[in-house]
Amino acid sequence: MEVRGEYPEIYEIPKDPKKVPWPKRTLAEINWGEEFLTFDLNKDGHPDIMAGPFYLQNDGKGYFTSHNLIDPALDVKVARFRMADIDEDGDKDLVMVEDLSYQVKEAFFARFAWFENPNDIGKMP
Repeated sequence: MEVRGEYPEIYEIPKDPKKVPWPKRTLAEINWGEEFLTFDLNKDGHPDIMAGPFYLQNDGKGYFTSHNLIDPALDVKVARFRMADIDEDGDKDLVMVEDLSYQVKEAFFARFAWFENPNDIGKMP
């Protein structure tokens, strides 16, 4: 993914939601500006965020710790990703496909990855 020099932001709901503008802050210091999926990946009752190769772990207080699931040295350009129970063990896994060619609208040899949920992802540092 192209580095834009900007981090994704999140708006905070003020005590008086009619007050504008709502305050915003950086969600996480990650270079990602595409789609986001929310899902309680570590089953702690707080919705976590999947942002391409990043798992944003919700601390339950509105802040997120980012974990890069792919070694940046591999230079993988994630295009699309989804959560699905691929191995039918009751846990959602992460599946993603590498960058596609938007000029020809085809993917000749795009890499596909499946990240199996280890069931103890909440223990990540």
